[in-house]
Amino acid sequence: MIDGLYTIKEVSLLTGLSTQLIRKWEKRYEAVSPLRMPNGYRGYTSHDIGIIRWLKSRVEEGRPIGMAVAERKRLKGSLEESKEGFNVNAEVDSAGPVEILMHYLEKVDLRGADQVYRQVRELHSMEQLLSQVIKPALLELGERFERGELYDCKECFCSQYIREVVMTSRIGRE
Repeated sequence: MIDGLYTIKEVSLLTGLSTQLIRKWEKRYEAVSPLRMPNGYRGYTSHDIGIIRWLKSRVEEGRPIGMAVAERKRLKGSLEESKEGFNVNAEVDSAGPVEILMHYLEKVDLRGADQVYRQVRELHSMEQLLSQVIKPALLELGERFERGELYDCKECFCSQYIREVVMTSRIGRE
């Protein structure tokens, strides 16, 4: 790995896919768009690897690669639409997944929270999900509780929901 980028050979080792198949998925299906290093080599991010692993799992389940790529693009599009259609406060210009998840949890809307969580989980690795969504959401919960914006029972509900989805995701992947 160089500067946070992986070579195609490293991606092949990490995903179990051949370099030829990875190139084919890029060219034919636009599955990922790696960066080009100064020497012309492809440079894959951790996010790209997460996408490739997700696509591989869908193909292993019997889904054709073209349909898996289309499904991923639909999921990504619906997450972006939900971000555009939601604004926590007037001061927030664009709500991210943490704000959207917090919105649904505060309303005790499990269906909405589950939808946001599934969409984010499909697009990111567990490491990204934990660092960019789960940890910030838990910190936000604690801060709102300390400020008196959340009652004990709602803070407990929100924390328990997050704990359960993380444990379910982790157990399901082991």
